[in-house]
Order: sequence, then C-alpha cells, then structure tokens
Amino acid sequence: MPKLTIRTRLHSGETLASFCSRLAAVNGRPKARHFCADMGFSFQDVVDGSDSALSRLAYLTDIDVKSLQESAIRRTADGYEADGQRVTRNLMIRNRLRLCPECLAEDMRSQDEHPLARAWGRRKWLISFIRTCDVHNVSLVECSVQQEPSMIHDFAAMVKADHGEILEAAKHSVVREPSAFERYLLDRINGHIGAAPFLDALPFYVAARFTELLGAVETRGLKAPIRGFSGDDWWQAGTAGFSVTSCGEDGIRSWLSEKQASFGGKTGDVGGRALYGRLYETLAHDCDDPAYDPVRKLIREHAIDTLPLGPGDDFFGPITDRRWHSVQSASKEFGVHPKRLRKLLIEADVLSKDAATLANARIMLDAEEIAEFIAEIEGTVSAKEAQELVNAPRVHWGILVDRGYLAPHVGAGAKHGLQFRFRREDVSVFLNRLLANTKQLTDQESELCSIPQAVRRANCKTVEILDLLLAGKLERAFRDPSRHGYMAVLIDPTELREKTMLEDHGGLSLREVERQLRATTNVVKALIEHGHLSARTAVNPINRCPQTVVMPEDLARFQQAYVSLMNLAKERGEHFRKVKNELNSRGVEPAFVADLIGARFYPRAELQ
Repeated sequence: MPKLTIRTRLHSGETLASFCSRLAAVNGRPKARHFCADMGFSFQDVVDGSDSALSRLAYLTDIDVKSLQESAIRRTADGYEADGQRVTRNLMIRNRLRLCPECLAEDMRSQDEHPLARAWGRRKWLISFIRTCDVHNVSLVECSVQQEPSMIHDFAAMVKADHGEILEAAKHSVVREPSAFERYLLDRINGHIGAAPFLDALPFYVAARFTELLGAVETRGLKAPIRGFSGDDWWQAGTAGFSVTSCGEDGIRSWLSEKQASFGGKTGDVGGRALYGRLYETLAHDCDDPAYDPVRKLIREHAIDTLPLGPGDDFFGPITDRRWHSVQSASKEFGVHPKRLRKLLIEADVLSKDAATLANARIMLDAEEIAEFIAEIEGTVSAKEAQELVNAPRVHWGILVDRGYLAPHVGAGAKHGLQFRFRREDVSVFLNRLLANTKQLTDQESELCSIPQAVRRANCKTVEILDLLLAGKLERAFRDPSRHGYMAVLIDPTELREKTMLEDHGGLSLREVERQLRATTNVVKALIEHGHLSARTAVNPINRCPQTVVMPEDLARFQQAYVSLMNLAKERGEHFRKVKNELNSRGVEPAFVADLIGARFYPRAELQ
C-alpha cells in the first residue's frame, strides 16, 4: 500500500489516538476506526500502542516510528504507561472529552492545519490528577455528552460532535494557576524529578493518588465524602496533600501524629480508620494494589512507633511487635487491674498531670519500661496494704519498718520513686517469725494483753518485746485465734516487766529519804534545793522515767552531820519544846535557816 499523500503533523505531547483521528479526518473519513480499517490495522491497537500498528502508521505517514512509540500510551496488565509513568485504568480519562478550552480555541485559530485537524488532544489531559492547564492557567473541563462506542478515543470526531457541549463546558472553566502538586506531576511526566524523593520513588499514579487521599482527609475531615468529590474538590485535596507528601517521610509522619493527637481525647478503640479516616480505609480495604505497599509500610511503621499496638492487633496486616502500651493494653497483658496500674504509675510519677487526665486506652507507655516496671512491683504491695496484712497500729508499723524488722523491697519501682513497697513473701515470713514462738490460747487469761498494751503496762519499749518474742525468750507468749497478725500476739506483762527491768541505780527515792529522815516532802526537797543534801537524777529501772535519788552514803553522811529537832527529841526521849529551850539556853543555833528549810536541823558536833 502506498504512503498517504494527505498528512498532518504529530504535535509534541499529543496522543496517538488524536493524531490518528485527525489523520482520518483530513483524508475524508469521519471516523478513525473506519480509516484504520481501510489502512489495514486497528484503531484500538493505535490507542493501546501496539508496535505493529505503530509501525504501519509510521510507514503511512513517513514519521519515525520511534517518535510514535514515545507518544504512545501503552496498555499494561493493570492500566497504562505514558511518558514513562504508570497510571491505572481508573485514573485515566479516555472515554470522554477532557480539555483546556483555551488550548482548543487556540488550536482552532491556527492557520497551518486543515480545519478538521486543527484541534488536537494532549496526553496530559487524560491524567485525572492534572486539572489545570499549565499554558493558559485555567481549569480543564469535561464534556458529559456520551457518544456512541465507535467514537471513543476519536478526538477529532468527538470535538466535531460535541461542539455545543464544549462551548457550554468552557463557561465553567475558572482562572487559576496549576498547583504545586500539578507542577510536580507535569515535571515528572517531562522527566524532571528530585524535588520530592519519597514521591519520586513511588509509581506515578501511587504518588498522585496517595497525595490526593491524604489531602482529602486534610481538607474535608476523616469521613471525607470522596465518592462525591468534584474536580475542584480533588484539586484542593491535591494541593493540601502535596504540602505534606512533598516533605517526605518526616512530613508524612508529622501529619499522621497530628491526626493521632486530635484523636487522643476521644473514646473508642485505636484503629487506622478512626485515626486516619478515608486514607486508611481506602488503602486497607478498597485497594489491594501492591504498588501502594511502601505507603502502607510507612503508615504502619509510624503507627507501631507511636501507638499502643501489639500482637493481636491488625494495621495493614497482623502486628507482631510491640513498642508502646496503653494502660488498657498493659492491664490486659500483665493481668493488673487498670485502676491499680494507673494509680501505681501516678504514684511513681510515670504519668504526667496531662497524661493522667486521658482515658486508659490513650495513655502511652514504653513497652519495655512498663514490662520492667510491672516485673518490679509484681508480688509487692504498698505500705498501707502491707500494714493491713501485718495488722499493726500505725505507730508500731513505723517501728517495724524503721528498725528493720520488715524491710521494704527497695527495688520495686525504685527507678520511678516507688521506694516503699513490700513483697508479700517478706510480709508472710515476718508474720511466721512473729508467731513462731507463741502458743495457741486455749483459756481466757485476764492478765494477758497485746503488744501495744504490754508496752504501757510493763513500761518497756516495743523493740524489747519484739526482740524477746522473736528470740523465744518469753515463756508466756500466746496467739489469739480470733485475731490475726501483730495484734494476735498476747503477752504476760508481769513476765515482761521482770525481763525488761533495767539495772537498779542503787539510789534512794525521795520517798525513802523522807522515811529515813522522818521529814516531810517539802523539807527533803528544800535540803536538796539549797545544797545541804546531795542528790542526782537517775532512770527508774521499772518505769524508765528519770527520778531524783539520794545515794545511801550521801544520806548517811548527812545523818551523821545533822539531826532534826524532832529526831533529836526522840533520841533523848524528851519533848521537842524542852529540847529546843535547852538548846536555845546553851546558845546552839540551827545549822540551816529554819524558815528556808521548813525544819530545824542542828549540827551533831555542837550537841556533844
């Protein structure tokens, strides 16, 4: 077959379907399918970029086949490839006219083409993500008129048939510059990459679709009604999404964290749909394309890095590792009631005041640290709980701890300030030791009393009782079966007093001094106060209280040196008045000022 004599040129960026359609028109065939059939190949093969069809078309038009191949939109297993970029079938608009009205008007004004071949279709118009003309800065429009199936892809025929529809659609085009997102896509089509490495590494359609989905959530919320989005809605979504995705993994992670933060004050399970809305829902349920796996991987890893997810959870697949716990998940895994765990964490200052106001499922805890924390406190109780187990009064509980009879498990939560927790085992061991040397009480004995009562009755210290009891040195130590722990111990205060009595100081009490001097209390006190009778302070061996005593030798020296008028009269067997008058007549004066002492004492030396 000879080459065509009537030809048209192939424009840069033109679809081969448009080129073939215009070629048919200038050769007198209204429909490209009929023209191609006349030429011995299928129009659909041209649309699909078949090598055999392109070779035949190259021969007929005397165009280098390589130029046709570079302009081809090739059908692939899952869509198309154009200008080196992959686009799925549902993201290419090929069954209806989509165009820039200004470009079309400019084409029609061109004088160097046949009138039927002036308007030509651009490949970029077929890409759904590009919605603005980068030449005229106006929005693209679509014609809603549905043509017969034989006219699909036949650009020249569709322009001619849809002339009125095109003019009507052009009225809705708005002036705007291409967004940064659209410029990125156009640059990528033209082979310019590097500005957005993360997106560059993704297939063209994945980078674009992911950006728009993220932008849809950003502009219209988690439940963005994407099925009803208009072209302008998607344009806004792409613009907003690209401001995030163009920043790479860090920018995307930051955006994901913002969505998680806004969910933090809400109730309900943590899930991808609740956190990331339509973005997660589409990637998880509406699309199983493995080309999106890098995006899913990034979102999944961020979720694992920042959310309380672990084995048993699903986030783009089963979760096998755990990096964070919530109070709720830790409670389930370690079998600790959430209220108790929360209380322990607050007590240990693990939870800040802000975090403590969140719901249990929203409080984030490092998985390793919380496991270590719970391991430390496992089998321990608080000081209050330990006191209740021991059943000791507050003061006695303080003595037990301070004196080391029952030591806190310092390791339990020490890292977080929980110094005073007690192991249940240690509490049990102490109680066993405490009761080991007691006998079962069979008969009621009124003289027996509890340890706190015994301290008062025997005038001894609690530690003395405990030391005697634990050493098995109390013969009359019993346990009351109606009580438990510390308060079950019953002791004989008489035996206790004997075994805790202090060594006698050897002095005479003031009462004994009064008896031996045959003087009143005031007289004895006056003698001591004015230094006539030596005295000192000593501890009473029975009641442990300090008391004033006079040593026997000091009292003996005093009695040898002085004698009271009353005692002298008694020694002589005379009335004290007679003795007084005799002493006065002899000129013997009292040794001390009688008014200060309250009695007359005479030096024995002067009585001889």
